[in-house]
Amino acid sequence: MKEFRNARIITHQLFQRFWSCGLIGGMVVAICGRNVSAQEAVNVILSKADQNGSFEEVIFAPWSGGERVADLTKAPDGIAYARTNPAPASRADLFRFFPAVATERRNFLLTFKARVDTGGFQTVKASLAGRRQDNSFLYAAPNGLEGLKSVNGEWETYRYLFQFPEPWDLTRSMQISFIYNDGNPGDRGYLDAVTLVQLPMLPAGETILLISVGEEIVIVFEGVLQMSDNLSDPQRWVDVDPAPMSPWLVPHEWKERFFRVRGLP
Repeated sequence: MKEFRNARIITHQLFQRFWSCGLIGGMVVAICGRNVSAQEAVNVILSKADQNGSFEEVIFAPWSGGERVADLTKAPDGIAYARTNPAPASRADLFRFFPAVATERRNFLLTFKARVDTGGFQTVKASLAGRRQDNSFLYAAPNGLEGLKSVNGEWETYRYLFQFPEPWDLTRSMQISFIYNDGNPGDRGYLDAVTLVQLPMLPAGETILLISVGEEIVIVFEGVLQMSDNLSDPQRWVDVDPAPMSPWLVPHEWKERFFRVRGLP
C-alpha cells in the first residue's frame, strides 16, 4: 500500500490564498501546501477579467445568440449580463468560440450563473467542444455531474467538470455553449459570471492536488480519497463514500474537512 501523501494547493490571481489546513468557513485549504511550478498552474480561459466572461465589456462579441444588458440592479456579478434572443421555438442558445488550448490537459471546470423568466425555460445545459481534424465536433463529457439542470427565475450558480475523451485539433477553435430548453416561443434565458479553466494534471510523484477556483474546490488525486473532520484523531479518517472519480468537486455544504489519499491495495 502506498504511503499517505499530503495535498498541495494552487494559487492564482483569480483565487483566494490559503495558509492553514482543512475546510474552514466554506474554504478548502491544503493539508500541506507548497508552491507549484508554472507547468502545474491552471489555465484560465474565461473569467470576469478574461475574454468577457461576465459581459462587462460594452461589445457583446465574441459571444453570439443574444445581447448584453447593462443593469446594475439585476446583474448578479458586476453591472451587466447576457440574455438570449427571443426563442424561435422551445430553445435558445448563447455561445462563443475561443482559440484551442493545449491538449495535454483534458479536464475543465466551468461555473456560471443563469436564470430565466418566470414561466419560461425549464432547463439549462452547458456544452464544451473542440474540433477533430475533419472539422467534426468533439464534445467533452460532464464528469460525474448531470448535464441537464433545472433553472428558474432566480440567479443560481451552476458548475460542471468536463473531460475530453481524446485530443482535439489545435488549429480549429473550441466552443462553449449554454442551451436553454423546454420553453415557449419568445422566452429568454439569462447568463453571467462565466468562468472556464483548464485543470492541471497530477504532477509526477504526487497523489493529491487541491485547486481553488473562486468558491469551487477541485481535488485531483490518484488512489482512494479519504476525509476527516479532526486531524488530531487518526481514527477519524474514512474513505469518501461514494468513491469519487478524479477530478472531484468538493460539495459546498461540507465544513471542516481535511483530505488525503491512500493507495490501492
